[in-house]
Amino acid sequence: MNKYYSEFLLQRLKQDSKDTLLNEENSENTDIILKEIELYFTTNNITFTEVNISSGTHQVRNRNAYQDKIDKCKALVWNEGYGGQCSRSGKGDCNGFCKTHFHKGGHDWWLGTIEERVERPIDTKGKIHYWITEEELEQLEN
Repeated sequence: MNKYYSEFLLQRLKQDSKDTLLNEENSENTDIILKEIELYFTTNNITFTEVNISSGTHQVRNRNAYQDKIDKCKALVWNEGYGGQCSRSGKGDCNGFCKTHFHKGGHDWWLGTIEERVERPIDTKGKIHYWITEEELEQLEN
């Protein structure tokens, strides 16, 4: 799990603990409860284990073969966070996009184009995606 997600989950867990334990009934103990929560989260190492629930249909593909090819579609693909250029042929009548990406927005494609990548893309369901960084890639390889 990348650092952003684990930090996000840790902060949510901390906030949920506060929200659950603090209420009007124990308002006189608020300071004590907040100190105990802070103590717990600073003295205990909380780790999150990833569970692979992949259907097997998603896999990372090497996109270097398509990189910077003029006749290929200009849209970026997700590729499980690694990104890459679409492998389909770009059509002249579609401004350099394949028909699929042209009809899904062209230059407004949610992941961006090979010229300009969207840094925190939000898919059509409202989910924020995060690209795998070079540092994370090195950590995965080691």
